[in-house]
Amino acid sequence: GGGGGGAGGIEIPGIGVGTTSNQPLECVGPGSVIRTNAQVNVTSGPAVIVRNGCQLRLMNTSVRGKDGIRVEGDGEVTMVNGSLDVEGTAIYASGTGTLTLTNVELSGKNGIATEGTAQVRTINGGIRAAQVAIDARGDSRVTTTNTDVTGRVEQDPTATVRQR
Repeated sequence: GGGGGGAGGIEIPGIGVGTTSNQPLECVGPGSVIRTNAQVNVTSGPAVIVRNGCQLRLMNTSVRGKDGIRVEGDGEVTMVNGSLDVEGTAIYASGTGTLTLTNVELSGKNGIATEGTAQVRTINGGIRAAQVAIDARGDSRVTTTNTDVTGRVEQDPTATVRQR
């Protein structure tokens, strides 16, 4: 008994349910991708790259590597229950990219960096940055709700940072 109507869309090689990948998870172009119980562990570059309209949903996923999630253009990431434990920057969002992180722990040299009109929301998580926790540039917006923030907060006068 399946009920498996295929969603079609984008296939990401090497990443499935409950798998471990040492290749970056890259999602390019319009479409929706969901990954559950995955572990992404890369040694160079961003572990997760989302661009050009891809909608990526990560549930119960841990990401380790040089950098965490990079969203360019109008990509969209929703992450629920997980962690990003990186050497460099955990989240980088540019263009009109959006990220929503719920129950996600970020740790690295830098937490969240935004440019353009990108928007990042964290809910019930934590940001542990050795240097800059939030670096908001351009007209971007970062909102943290019930999120423990360790590290400096820097922003352009045109950017918005809200901590509630």
